[in-house]
Parts: sequence; structure tokens; C-alpha cells
Amino acid sequence: MNAKYSFLIEGRSNFKSFKLEFGIAIGLFLFGTLYNLHFAFIGFHPLDGSIVFDGGWRILNGQIPFRDFFTPAGILPSLIQSLFFLIFGVGWLSYFLHSSLVNGAMGVITYLWIRSEKGGILLAGSIGLASTILFYPPVGFPYIETHSFFFSIASLYLAGLASKGAKFHHTFGILFLATCAFLSKQIPTLLLLPGIIILLSRSDIKSWKRILLLFPISLSIIVSFFLLAARLTEIDLSEVYFYLFEMPSGIGMERIRAISGETIASLLSGIIAFDAKEGHSVLAFLSLVVIISATIYFRKKEFDRRLALSHLSMSFLFLLSGLVFTAVTRNQPQIGYVHFLFSFAFFCLFIKDLARLPLHLALLPPAFFIVSQFHTYINKTRFVHDMIFTKPEGIIEASPYKFKWKLPERNEAKFHLSDYFAFLEFARKTEGNILYLGDLSVLLGLSGKQSFFPSLWLHPDLSFPGKKFPERNILFQRRVIETIRNQKIRYVIIEGDPNKLFGLESVLEFFEKNRKEKFMIGNLQAIRVMDSSL
Repeated sequence: MNAKYSFLIEGRSNFKSFKLEFGIAIGLFLFGTLYNLHFAFIGFHPLDGSIVFDGGWRILNGQIPFRDFFTPAGILPSLIQSLFFLIFGVGWLSYFLHSSLVNGAMGVITYLWIRSEKGGILLAGSIGLASTILFYPPVGFPYIETHSFFFSIASLYLAGLASKGAKFHHTFGILFLATCAFLSKQIPTLLLLPGIIILLSRSDIKSWKRILLLFPISLSIIVSFFLLAARLTEIDLSEVYFYLFEMPSGIGMERIRAISGETIASLLSGIIAFDAKEGHSVLAFLSLVVIISATIYFRKKEFDRRLALSHLSMSFLFLLSGLVFTAVTRNQPQIGYVHFLFSFAFFCLFIKDLARLPLHLALLPPAFFIVSQFHTYINKTRFVHDMIFTKPEGIIEASPYKFKWKLPERNEAKFHLSDYFAFLEFARKTEGNILYLGDLSVLLGLSGKQSFFPSLWLHPDLSFPGKKFPERNILFQRRVIETIRNQKIRYVIIEGDPNKLFGLESVLEFFEKNRKEKFMIGNLQAIRVMDSSL
């Protein structure tokens, strides 16, 4: 290639490339934001889509996590969402703007990280662009796992910088961002923590001494801050331990034990192919074989072995994290595809470390073909929400956008768009508080009614203690009943079949004993409880 354009491939930066790189970063941010904002407004998954909305709405109303409500995940995304509600108002646009801005930021951080790992502008820009397509658009709305991955990537980026000369802001940032990731969702954080060790292992002895000195200082500051915050807000630390560690670890170990060779094999086959008949896997793996063979032939006589080994190790780590993440969370595999993108990126960096020629660039065309297929068959269809989005059930005005409403089939069976409007009309004209039991807790914030169920979402033994924690379950149900009394709940709204509200049997008995009136709001069952006798 002409020396005039060699800076596009080489890892070094210079003054000449600064304007271009700044423009690329701005372009990635704008594209990532607008791209996700478009896809966020098609289709909706009630269970996962309501968590951060409800959490943000609660915090906006003065509720404090682990004191006024409990959750095993989603604390930080909810806190951030409360700020978006405060600034932009409570509604769909401010909700989707949150995830869209994070998607744009992901493109920028990805670009900067690949550049800091001696990737050329062309490689870093390509991976950054691909990340904005694979990261948030599959789900669209603020999602706890996706936020966790974002903070994990930011932490790893700082770890890479720290390996070249650790400073306090590096070590503090690494631990702070890892904590942010953990407070979003535990699994992605724990899977990628080894990456910090891999990247820091490249440090020289002088840097290691600084790291060993600065890490304990940074950790003590962060721990002290959270202990002080817990004391000032009167949070019971035993509740924090149960919901953040004990309950999730039980579910996590149960799911890890359920992983089989067959599960991993099916996930591996699905990394590339959305449909095996399309031949995407064959194209990708043939390309890898050719490039690896060429790299061996054109390998450098001398190269930075420590850097190359770290890049190869990171590639394997992201591959493993993507597989385990999908198997443990039991999400659609496409939600974890961004893990595989970073695995691919670090493999390209490894090839670049070894080869005399820019052979890694030959992998970009087949990679972008796969990304284009992802755009067509995943993002445009809302596939990860268990639906094939062709046309909306209806339109919800969310100025200046139109929200194209559609739910997965299992939700459509018990909730329709007419129920959405019927509940909002009922809640807005009705005095008194409402307790909503169901996936669509976003309805409370949209109608201006406070959310009072003690758990951030309704999932026994995952979001609140059920049969696996019988003593805790008794206490939780008592808290629900106390909440009804203390908050003078006038109406209880039940989404779906009440008999399937497992783990809330005593609460249902309480409803029956204190029922004053029972009626339907569309497909939603409404119970008016006896306010005067509670």
C-alpha cells in the first residue's frame, strides 16, 4: 500500500491522522445512537424490557434499592434511567434514548480500545462499526446484561492502558467500572474479569509494583464509598448479600451444571450461522483456515510475543464468555454475539502481530457479510424477542417517533394493545395506589402511578425468594402484604392467570379475604381491596 495511506493499517498514530480519528469516533457515536434508536421502536419484550424502566421510575420517586425494593441485578442501569427520566421526562423516548446513547458510546470505546492495542484505523473503525450493530440493537431497550458488558469492556480497555504504565486513574477506573458492571448483571462481569489479569500480565516489573500498590488503595476507596452509602440510606447489608450473591449464585450454579457438550456444540454452530443452509459457517471457517495458513507462511521473524499471546488469550476468553453467557442466561444466542465480535477482533490483532503482510484485513469482508445478515435477520425482525417482526399490532405515539407495538406470542395471548390503552385510561382517572403483578410494570410509570411490588420484576427464585428459599419467601410475602396496608393500595392488577403466580400463595389468599370488587380491564384482572379494613 502507498506509504501515504499506511497509517490506516498500521497501529501507530500521528498528528495527520488525529482529525480523521476524531471524525471516526464522532461518526461511530452518532451512527450507533441513531441506529439503535430506530430499532428500539419496533416490538417489545415485556419481561426483560420492563426491568430498567420500572427501576428508574422507582428511584425517580425516591425509592432506594435494597431498602424499598429488591433486585438481583439492574441497579446501576435503573439509577442511570432515573436521570434520563428526570431530564427528558418519563416515557418511551427517554427510555430508548438511554440504550441508544450507550450503544453509540460502545462504538467509540471499541474503536479506542482496538487502536490502543496497535490495531490500525481500518480494523478499529470496522470493529467499532460492527459493535454498534451487534451490541444493543438486537434488544433495543436498556437491558441489564448489555449494560454489564458495556462496563466490562470499558474496564478491560483501561486494563490495556494500565499495562503500558499504570496510574491511579487506571486502577481506580478498572475497579470502578468492574463494580458498575457487577451492579448491572453479575454473569458478564465474572466471565470477563480474567481479561484484566491477561492484559495486566503484559506489564513490566515497574508497572506491576505500581499496580500492586494502587489496586488496594482504589479498592478501599470504592468499598468505603459503598459502605457509607449503605449506612446513610439505611440499607441492610444482609439483604444486599442475599440478592446480589446468594440467590443469583444458586441459580447460576444450577444452570452451569446443566450445560452439556451438546449445548456447547449447538452454540458453536450458531456463532456464525443464523441458518445452516445459508453456508455462513463454511465461509467464515474457510476464511480462517486460509488466513492462518498465510500467516504461518508470511510470519515475522521477530514480534512482541507477550503482546501476541495476550491478544490470542483475549480472543479465546471472549469466545468462551460468549458461549457460557448464552448457556447460563438462557437468552437467545444472538444477544451474546458481541462477545464473538471481540473474539474476532483480538484474533485479527493476533494475526497482525505475527504476519509481515496485513492479512487480517482479508477477514473483514466475510465478517461484514455476517454483520449484514445480522442486521437483516435479527435486528429488523426482533428475533431475540421470540418474534418475527413483520408488521406492528398498532402504533403508540412517542413524539417525535412512532412506537410500532408488537409482543412475543406468549405475551400476546394474555395482553393486547387495547389492554395497554385501557389500563392507562383506568390508572390515570383512578385515585389511590395500584399494585401491579405482571411483566408490563412499565404501565405504572407511563400512567404516573408509583410502583410498590417489593421486587423489581416477577420471577420466583430469580428476582425474589420462592420455594428454594422457604423462610425468605415467607418474609417476602409478609412484606408484600405490609406494603398493601402501609401504602393503602386500592387496586391490585394481575396480568395473566393468578394461579401461575408461584411463590405468592399467601398474598393471593390475602386478596381473596379482602376483596371488595373484582372486574376486568381488558385481559387484566383487577381486584379492589377493602381500604378501610386494612
